[in-house]
Amino acid sequence: MAAKKHKYWETRVTLETGEPEPVEEYPEEKRVVSGSWWMGGLFVALFFLPAVNGLIAGIVGGIRVGSPRDAIMTSLGPAAIGSALLWMILAVVPVPYWGPWLSPIGISITVTFSVLGLLLGAAIGGVIAQHNREAKLHRM
Repeated sequence: MAAKKHKYWETRVTLETGEPEPVEEYPEEKRVVSGSWWMGGLFVALFFLPAVNGLIAGIVGGIRVGSPRDAIMTSLGPAAIGSALLWMILAVVPVPYWGPWLSPIGISITVTFSVLGLLLGAAIGGVIAQHNREAKLHRM
């Protein structure tokens, strides 16, 4: 398999067909920064779905990062910043169906479940990305 490297792309020529096949290879720093932004953005943007917002954000960010360990470590930054922003949003925005959840204890519980969802989602997303990468290697 011959390879010609570019800045972020590696082109491989397969032996079966002889055709070049681009394979995306991002540096680890780019994956971590990208995953961190996705986690933080979705975590805050989906504030109206307590606990599910963290799970969705963690899965998406974990897939972007690529491994469970890196995804969990990357999720700590968005969890800290996002929990403060989420606490402020939930304390200020009146939502009728939350009712008793608008107390400080209820907001704290909601934010805690969202952060736990983010950490769990990051681990799940990292496992998914690792499994996809290994399956892709087995196909080659």
